[in-house]
Parts: sequence; C-alpha cells; structure tokens
Amino acid sequence: MPQKDPEARKRYIAEWYRKNRERLLAYAKEYREAHQDEVSDVKKRIYHERYKIDPEYKARVHIYQKKRRKEKPEHVKSIERRSREKTGNKALLKYQAAHSRSDGRRARTTVNRAVRTGKLPNASTLPCATCAAPAREYHHHLGYERSNWLMVIPVCAQCHKDHHAALRGSPFAASQASDISMCK
Repeated sequence: MPQKDPEARKRYIAEWYRKNRERLLAYAKEYREAHQDEVSDVKKRIYHERYKIDPEYKARVHIYQKKRRKEKPEHVKSIERRSREKTGNKALLKYQAAHSRSDGRRARTTVNRAVRTGKLPNASTLPCATCAAPAREYHHHLGYERSNWLMVIPVCAQCHKDHHAALRGSPFAASQASDISMCK
C-alpha cells in the first residue's frame, strides 16, 4: 500500500471497500442485531441533536412526516399501536391530555404565553378583581372562544372557584353571581 501519496491511498481504500463490501455489510448487520439497543440509542441521540440545531432539517422532517401520514396511514397506526404496547396506555393518555385541542386548554396556553412574553403581567402581581385580595390566576370571564382568549381578569383561587361554580349553576354560589356580573 502506498503510504506517501494521499490520492493513491484513497484509491487503495476505495478498492479495498469495493472488494470487501459483502463481508462488511454482513458484519454491520450482525453488529446491529447484536447491539440493537445501543444502535437505537445512538441513532435517536444523533437525530434529536440534529433536529434541535438545524432548522432546515427540522422542516424537512415535518414535511416527510406529513407526507408519510397521508401515504401510509395503516403503517403509522401500526407504529402508534406498537408504541402504545411498549409504553402502556398511561403514556398515551398523558400525551393526549397534554396535546388536547380543547378551547379551554388553548385559551390557558395563550394566556401563559402572553405572561411569559410580557404582554400580560403575572397574575400574582395584581389584586383580585372580585375581592381585592392578592390574585393567583387569570379567569376567562367571557368564555373560551378564540376572540376572548386574552380577555381575562385576575382572581384569587377562592373567587376563581366561586366564578366557575356560579357558571355551572351551583346553588351554594348563587350569592357570588352578582360579583361575577360585575366582572363582566
């Protein structure tokens, strides 16, 4: 093997790989089968690192996943089923709860984002709109429709509970109904 000339070395290595291709592929397959967990962990780590730092790669992955779901829905369902069997139904229920698309959850998420970005002050820095005690959270007093997501009032925990009880028509919260109508 020529040691000095880098081009000759590259040609030699390329030729060696070409001659030993079948043997190398068989060895790689055996290694992957024997060390399946390690290989899987390394692949996941590489994928996640690249996904985090490369926005173009992330965009390509999203496009590919969307296309894949349309083309092979039965394959995607089988993957989800295997995942459910592997992780159990608790993980699935937790995921579904976290990714629920209910208006209430979306409204709360929007308010939390507005607080984080500074569009709304933190509720704990404001007085309760009903009783003037230190507020603890925001209340969607106009409902959870999209147009009202940021129409909130700061309330303490007890007043928030009373507001919701009055909206449900609870008899013990009838006395609080007048306070709620003042907030609207």
